[in-house]
Amino acid sequence: MRAVPYDGPEADRELAGLGDEERFAYAHLVRSAGRTSGGEIMTPLVGLTVGTTGERVLERVPQLDRGLRWVYDRFWSYRRRRGCAAEAVAGRP
Repeated sequence: MRAVPYDGPEADRELAGLGDEERFAYAHLVRSAGRTSGGEIMTPLVGLTVGTTGERVLERVPQLDRGLRWVYDRFWSYRRRRGCAAEAVAGRP
């Protein structure tokens, strides 16, 4: 797993078809199975970082999955409104 800049050539290829607002306003996880965006990345991200057991726990305990998505939503909401994505979402370089 690795992070790539949203405005780099690899992101251009992997995030093709997304408008600037959607591209810069959310986290995206790209795997061979396809692209996942927003809060939907949490369960597979747990699987990639701590292993498939963690992913299975989230799938079986909906409250944990909802809690992680809630944390994601709060973090990215702040990022879109005031953080580093705010300028990109507003259309400023």
